[in-house]
This record gives sequence, C-alpha cells and structure tokens, in this order.
Amino acid sequence: MVDLTLGLSAAQIENLFNEAMLNALRYNKEKMTSQDIDIIMNKMMAGWQPTDHQFTSDIIDHIAIHEMGHAVMGLVAKHHSKMTKVIINLSSPKSPAYTVFEGSTSSIYTREALFEHLAILLAGRIAEEIFFDVSITTGAINDFEEAFKLAEKMIVYYGMGKHKIIYPSLSDKYKEMIDNEVADLIDDANKYATFILKNCKELMLEGAEMLKRDKILKAEQMINLIETKYSDLFDLKYCKEDE
Repeated sequence: MVDLTLGLSAAQIENLFNEAMLNALRYNKEKMTSQDIDIIMNKMMAGWQPTDHQFTSDIIDHIAIHEMGHAVMGLVAKHHSKMTKVIINLSSPKSPAYTVFEGSTSSIYTREALFEHLAILLAGRIAEEIFFDVSITTGAINDFEEAFKLAEKMIVYYGMGKHKIIYPSLSDKYKEMIDNEVADLIDDANKYATFILKNCKELMLEGAEMLKRDKILKAEQMINLIETKYSDLFDLKYCKEDE
C-alpha cells in the first residue's frame, strides 16, 4: 500500500480511501478491498468517462501486446524506476491502457536510466511490430513524441551523445550533427528493446492474455511468471557488436 500511495499528499490519500469505500458500497460489498482502491487510483491517474471506449477484439489484442512491450522492458531495466502494474482501462478519456511506474523523488538521472526510459517508450510499438508485422496502430504517437524530446535533450542539453558535448541547437552549423546524434541514439534504444522483446515473445503473449482477462497485471504477477517459466529472461546479454 505504501508503494501505491507514493507521492500522494495526506489529503489525496484520504480522498482515495473515501472514494474506494464508496465504490465498495456502490456494489453492495461488505468491506472495501484492494480492487476498490485500484479502481479509484486508476481514475485519479487517468481520468474517467461514463461510457467505455468501443474497440474490436483485434484492437484490444494490439493494446494488450503494446502495453506488454512497455512492461517487459520495465522489468528488465536495471536503472529505471520500478514497473508496478499494467492496466486496461476503457473508461479512461486519455488512454485505454497504460503501464505504471514508481514515482521518482530525484531530479538527477544517469545516462543509463534515461536510455532505458527511451527503450521503454519505444517498446510498445516494437512489440506490435513483432506480433503484428505491418498491421500496427496509432497508439504509439505519444510515446514517439516523448521519446524524441527525451533523445534531443540527452544530446543537446545533457551532453550524452557520442561526442559528449552540448550543442548550440540554434546554430545552422550543428543542426545536422544534432539530427544525426538524436537519430543514432533512438536507433540504439530501438535495437536494444527489439533484442529484448524478440526473446520474450512467449512471456508477452501469456501476460497479454492475463491482462485482457483481468484488466490489470501487477509486477509481482509478472515476476512470478518469469521465475516459474521464463527464468532465463534476466540472463539476456545484449551486445551491439552482435547486431
């Protein structure tokens, strides 16, 4: 429960439990459960609308696989904040599904953590491509926008490119160098995520089925699945020389 409410103020936590209690009463439950808390927490994070989005079963399949891409990369990541759960929430006005990570209290990040975040952002589309080939969706648009902004910041402002310098981004002289560095960084993250996900197809498929059935898949469930059936996942070694 501490992980769930990390970053919330006392007033927000009080509101969370009050609304969860009301949700339990709405369905004539004798007591409030963690499911009621999850429902309200999801509404707080992603908003709520009275009618669900209407998607075909094929699109739901795409959505589940897309989120499993984010989730698996989040589990493999060693420097990124912890992945806590994956949710399909068709009543959310913003997104029908999302992967939740622990909040960070630090304002300073390593290059490794930012690179893993870049790979996680790209992993949703990569998962779709692995399972559906060219039949991909528009669901990655926000991921792509965030990935490009992050890669550009890493190169231009943080000096995390190959030349390890901060570029004067308004100078015509350096625009091509910036574009090439940003493209190379995104390409590196894409290759890394592709390598991981191609070696986790069975895990993603099984996780996607659980997600579609229960509408929520927690990190503990995925870790248990890995430990019992896919224990070699954490032994994967990615080498750029092997591309």
